[in-house]
Amino acid sequence: MEEAKAFLDLIPAAVWTGFFAIIGALLAFKAATISNNGNNVRLNAQLKHDAEQKHIERMYAIRREIYLEAIGEYPKAGAYLASYAGLDSLEKDIGRDLHSFFIASAKLSLVAPPKTQEVLEKLGLQYSMLIFGVMQRAEPAREILRSIKTYEALCNQYDEHVQRVLLKMNELSESASFNSQQSEALQSSFEFFSTQAEKFKEVCGSEKAKFHEVSTDFMKQLMLEMRPLNLLQTEAIILLREDLKIETDAVSMRQRMDANLSDVFKAANNIMSNSLA
Repeated sequence: MEEAKAFLDLIPAAVWTGFFAIIGALLAFKAATISNNGNNVRLNAQLKHDAEQKHIERMYAIRREIYLEAIGEYPKAGAYLASYAGLDSLEKDIGRDLHSFFIASAKLSLVAPPKTQEVLEKLGLQYSMLIFGVMQRAEPAREILRSIKTYEALCNQYDEHVQRVLLKMNELSESASFNSQQSEALQSSFEFFSTQAEKFKEVCGSEKAKFHEVSTDFMKQLMLEMRPLNLLQTEAIILLREDLKIETDAVSMRQRMDANLSDVFKAANNIMSNSLA
């Protein structure tokens, strides 16, 4: 023990100072390393959180844009299907006219979370089944429309002949050289063309009445099929609102939709019943 003390006493103070300085530096380096490691961990966590937050905000912005677009397409699709057996139905093309609806539905399926996507898939399936059903049931009305257009064209054609003959009859009656045979021929032509025009007018009127009856039946069937689809569509809109963090009273929305559908269907039934009376 004495020898160890004597040995330590032989070490100069300057050496001790340097030794403790080295020890202090090592401890400071260690403390700095520990502190830096802690800072790195916190920094990485913050960077990860920021990246996740940016991803959430970016996805929210994408969903908002796509959701709002799709919500606007749903009522347009329903109104279009209701008019598919209308007077202008021959100019309609579902693939072309519902192009934006199909694109909006595909985008929805791409960005919606699982729970919302499940409801959207059910809604898309119902729309697909409804569209195919509408195309099939609308065909009788569209066929009648083709007949109406044909008869109207014939009627207009014979009306033009009637006007042409009347013009010639007037010219003949006002001319100095009146020809009885020519007058009789014009009279015969007038009667023939007039008879044909009246015949096709009657046929056209009959076809229009038939079209009205068929299109009314089409609308009644469509309304029955639209009801469950509209209710499911309401469920989808509720989920879309919740995904967008929009305050939503789901119970109230369901009740209002059910009440509105009942009122609309009653009013439509009254109108169709009165039109057939």
